[in-house]
Amino acid sequence: MRWFWGGLVLAFLLPTADASAQNVYESNSKFYSFQMPMTWSVVRERQNEDVVIASPAGISRGSIYIVLAAPKGSLQDDANHTFGGGGVTVQSKRTRMVDRFSCLHVTVTSGRGVPHHNVFCQFTVPYKEGPRRVGIMFGQAMHPNERFQQEPIFERLLSSVKFHPSLQP
Repeated sequence: MRWFWGGLVLAFLLPTADASAQNVYESNSKFYSFQMPMTWSVVRERQNEDVVIASPAGISRGSIYIVLAAPKGSLQDDANHTFGGGGVTVQSKRTRMVDRFSCLHVTVTSGRGVPHHNVFCQFTVPYKEGPRRVGIMFGQAMHPNERFQQEPIFERLLSSVKFHPSLQP
């Protein structure tokens, strides 16, 4: 599987300063924040990703990754670019809301037969130099034995995502 766009990695996520919100992470870019799954940890070792978080058993047992990059066109174009290299079977595609943005949720099956979830969104950033489109992908990879524990974690994370108010669809 080819990685989502590669190249434009904007920031790693860092914890907020507010101790009462110790499980909320906000990107340095301020584009988004999310509720960190309990007992999961931030991993900053992988290329082309804004952030990777891993389950307590380690990244090989399950991870959620977030990638920011220039979009390839439509949400479908972004999905095609990500999965165009083969090796996966697309199980389903559906539109879903993440915060206030309409996104494309694609479920694929890898060689191990385990479904992996990927959600593609796009927004416009009002930079001083002029507005620019940015794409974001939320992805999940998991070990076959962890599927039924980790799918709800991914859903809760997506439900907790908050995009910065200045971003436009």
